[in-house]
Amino acid sequence: MRLLSNDHFSVDGTLIAAWASMKAGAESRAQWRAVYDEVRRRRASGETLLGIARVMSLARATVRKYATADVFPARLPTDPGRACSIRTWIIS
Repeated sequence: MRLLSNDHFSVDGTLIAAWASMKAGAESRAQWRAVYDEVRRRRASGETLLGIARVMSLARATVRKYATADVFPARLPTDPGRACSIRTWIIS
């Protein structure tokens, strides 16, 4: 029994997939940050929450959340290693 690694990647690509997912998550957060900035800009210019929701095709609850938040309400990035149930891979 030989241990491959607990930090890099697995033979079946599990951790590589987790890293790709993390990158996609960062891109998604950047897109939502742009939406947040636009909602804040429109609200500061005097548009109503309902008007912003209609023009931007967003749920009113999302517009309200973004308009009232002092900072961008984003989840913190997760550790891709935690997404895998097994951190050490075995090569037979």
